[in-house]
Amino acid sequence: MVEPANNPAASRPLPSRHLFDEDAYRFLHPDVAAAISAGIVDSGWQHFTLHGFAEGRRWVSQLNPLLGVSREIAPGDEMFFGNEDHYFDVGVSALHAIETALFAARMDRSVIKAVLDLPCGFGRVTRFLKQAFPHARLTVCDLNREGVDFCAKVFWATPVLSAAAVGQIPVLGKFDLIWCGSLLTHLSEEKITAFIELF
Repeated sequence: MVEPANNPAASRPLPSRHLFDEDAYRFLHPDVAAAISAGIVDSGWQHFTLHGFAEGRRWVSQLNPLLGVSREIAPGDEMFFGNEDHYFDVGVSALHAIETALFAARMDRSVIKAVLDLPCGFGRVTRFLKQAFPHARLTVCDLNREGVDFCAKVFWATPVLSAAAVGQIPVLGKFDLIWCGSLLTHLSEEKITAFIELF
């Protein structure tokens, strides 16, 4: 953990979410921790962005979120447009969404034993799932066979080739965590319902 940043100057930009250490902020500011427990604010990050930063409250920068995350990008990855920072930031953002959901459900990472990434693409998020839940059984599923094969090889995931008809997707077993990013918003209401039933 690095030293806290004291009273950032007004000209200093707000740090990005993935650099902000939530646990450290709560520890540094017991009143914020109490406000979260009381349901007044949702998180330390919310308090910091709404009040803490302007008040000059101390915060701690967490370790590099890419630490331990594979940087290998497949040559055919259609989600990579040459900007590595943006590419990996999407994965960091996905992991934060997952952490927020786990926090809301009062679940610890340790209870996640089986993870499904659908659609996995070429592993833009899969790599973060692998790093965050190293002991979980990781299953990847997509219509793109090359993407599924890449994820299976690089992230040691169980590969499942998807199907156009949702009811024919051969995903077996139960999962403690399902990540579905950039899919449902592109589908018809009928297919969205089918996916929700599948999940």
